[in-house]
Amino acid sequence: MKREILILAVLAWASTTATGRDPVLTGIMSLSSNNVKLAIAFPEAGGSYVTEWLEVGQSHDGYTVLDFDASTETATLARGDEPIRLNLQESTIVDSSPRALTREQALEAIQKQIDKTRAEAKKNPHYRPFDRV
Repeated sequence: MKREILILAVLAWASTTATGRDPVLTGIMSLSSNNVKLAIAFPEAGGSYVTEWLEVGQSHDGYTVLDFDASTETATLARGDEPIRLNLQESTIVDSSPRALTREQALEAIQKQIDKTRAEAKKNPHYRPFDRV
């Protein structure tokens, strides 16, 4: 029984290491200057990938995220002693910091959302406008 489990473990390990493919950096989410999450697609047996959101220092499937350089959009991973550098092909960093809206911009955004919600509600066959008091 132990031998069968060992053989299955070795086969599972061989199938993941035999893909010959490196992970792919697919996205970056910056929540603050010191809190960055990286979307990394890891190769699996059969040609598919599984994507995990990781921070520097976290690991998945034997890979550890060592570093992320925002200026070059490059993540450095390690699997054992082998460092792997992953680059984004196109920038996906979006500034998500809050920005101040004027009163008019805020009211316009609210009105657009009300209009959109009202239009969607009217599509419902059970829609009945309510009377305002």
